[in-house]
Amino acid sequence: MTNGEEVHCRNEHPMTLTAAPILRLETAVVNRIAAGEVVQRPCNALKELLENCLDAGSTSIQIILKQGGLILLQISDNGSGIRHDDLPILCERFTTSKLKQFEDLSSIATYGFRGEALASISHVAKLTVLTKTASDVVGKKAVFLDGHLQGSPLSMAANQGTQITVEDLFYNLPTRKRALKSGAEEFNRSADMVAKYAIHNSGRAGFSLKKDKDTTPYVRTTKDATLQTNIGQIFGHAMAKELIEVATADSARLKFKMSGWITNVNYNCKKFNFLLFINHRLVDHAGLKRSLQMVYNAYLPKGTHPFIYMSLEIAPENVDVNVHPTKHEVHFLHQDEIVESIQQAVDAKLLGSNTSRTFLTQGLLPGAPIPKLERLQASTSGLAPPPKNMIRTDSREQKMDKFLSFSKSSPIPAKASKPTEKPLIDNEGLSEPSTSPPSKLKKLDQSPIAPSKNDSLELNSPSNKRVIRLASIKNLRDRVQNQSHAALRELVADHTFVGCINRRFSLIQHATKLYVVKNDPISCELFYQILLRDFGNLDAIRLNPPVSIRELVLIALDNPESGWTESDGPKENLADFVARSLTDQSEMLDDYFSMEIDKDQKLHSIPMLLADYVPSLDELPLFIMRLATEVNWDEEQACFDSFCRETARFYAFKADTASRYDADQHNLTQDVPEDHWKFVVEQVIFHHAKKSLYLPKTCLEDMTFVQAADLPDLYKVFERC
Repeated sequence: MTNGEEVHCRNEHPMTLTAAPILRLETAVVNRIAAGEVVQRPCNALKELLENCLDAGSTSIQIILKQGGLILLQISDNGSGIRHDDLPILCERFTTSKLKQFEDLSSIATYGFRGEALASISHVAKLTVLTKTASDVVGKKAVFLDGHLQGSPLSMAANQGTQITVEDLFYNLPTRKRALKSGAEEFNRSADMVAKYAIHNSGRAGFSLKKDKDTTPYVRTTKDATLQTNIGQIFGHAMAKELIEVATADSARLKFKMSGWITNVNYNCKKFNFLLFINHRLVDHAGLKRSLQMVYNAYLPKGTHPFIYMSLEIAPENVDVNVHPTKHEVHFLHQDEIVESIQQAVDAKLLGSNTSRTFLTQGLLPGAPIPKLERLQASTSGLAPPPKNMIRTDSREQKMDKFLSFSKSSPIPAKASKPTEKPLIDNEGLSEPSTSPPSKLKKLDQSPIAPSKNDSLELNSPSNKRVIRLASIKNLRDRVQNQSHAALRELVADHTFVGCINRRFSLIQHATKLYVVKNDPISCELFYQILLRDFGNLDAIRLNPPVSIRELVLIALDNPESGWTESDGPKENLADFVARSLTDQSEMLDDYFSMEIDKDQKLHSIPMLLADYVPSLDELPLFIMRLATEVNWDEEQACFDSFCRETARFYAFKADTASRYDADQHNLTQDVPEDHWKFVVEQVIFHHAKKSLYLPKTCLEDMTFVQAADLPDLYKVFERC
């Protein structure tokens, strides 16, 4: 088409331009447009109402949502309430009790100030208000529509405070309602907002948010809860444990103060949780958020983020809060300098917390699946395994410490110096308990443990081993086998002992994992199984001179752990009862457990469960007393089980004693280091545990074993290095 033809066409169809008249919009249209700016979705309406509750001095705020707030949004508080005379103009635009003139904006200290929240909500929803002040006798219920009061307020019973019910939100804006996401998505947005206000108002107000007809709140905090408690309750206790406090201020020139809680370098998550309150108002600040993310990028693995709660108080005259329809943003003077000051404070705090890293683990909860403790097999392809999977220790290697002895003459029988692994179960024939007379223990012709004239201990060993075919003992041995956990057995059998942390905990390695192990329960279970395994064939530790059982019980009753009170009767009577009870069982105790008690009620020996291991005799009085009170002497299997449990408890390695648990601890002339207990833990307890200890599944649930580190996971932590 030529230019001439184009001109001809235009001339043929001339366009007439006329000015459209300017019309004054109807009030309803104006109000709905304004309401659409203030209330964009249910969480915006909830935020406005929640801030009104806080402005009213509420200490308890309860929220109920249905379909995320689209069908029902109800919020109740115990604040100051609304005066009945103010109800007629409550939902009119630009009516407020917080602002009188424009200059007041420079020192505004409340959340609301425009007087648009209730007006906007009443134009896009059906609004009902029930309120009562402290001076009112009854409450008033008012219904509002399009900013106007519908009829006269009704008098009814009410608690002090205000309850606002918003129904059918956006009923007159179908396009807006269809554009919103599902009710679940809207509920999550509201829950996130309520959680942030609950954290910021810790110690000032309690919050409760739940879905309609649900009995359990989705978010619940109490008024007296601390900020760290609320963070742990909402975001998880694992995060709360990693929080560190940060603060900075400049009251002279910049006129600001910042306080907050941030996660240290041990914690990271996939989402950046940034809670920023400026003058107690929940806002966003892209510049501050970006600068803090840059600080954490130097400490956290790529793609992970921190948690930051920050409360920034700036002089009101330096803050402009009237820059966004939903008050989502604010502007303030000296933004760049304040942001830089906060960035430096956070960086310094993180730098100080980066000297060490903590790896927290937890024992399995009841019913949780048991992790597989797999042994890493050697590569058959001829290729070396990757460094993260390389096992750098061999559980079969032995240390030189094992062959060192501090004793000049060993009191341990030769046949006990090399214990061999024995099966717990003897599948030979079964019979009733033996009634043969107790076997006599012959005194060894070896040096006693304490060769002075005040000898206290001597070791004896039965000359012949016998086979025990009691059905009760077989049942107890079967129970140990049936309750044992195969993966734990492999872990203990193939472990490498790393060292003792203290008297309570030890470190062992299995494959590429490092475990913290409790010494007390491990040794207690070991001694229990030894008592079942060597039942009727136990060696003896002789007490020289013998000790009176009655005197031992009197000593035990003076111990607060005995639990004795005056209502239990005189101590002398109890001591006589215990002495008689054990003397009556002396034949069985001597025969099966090498525990000799004579007719004069004196104790001559206690069982020797492991060579070169002697229990703390400070616990002997309590042990003797508990044998009479805690052992079931009426039933055979229950008797053997409870006796073995109490004996194992007595022999177990305890952290609250100063005993070395070796034979030389009672030899005052022997020069042995005080930390020789570490040798006993490694070369006696864990040495025998490696050979024959079968652990139950409960050891994974009661934190007897806790994984402290895993080589592949450590490589992931430092993969950015």
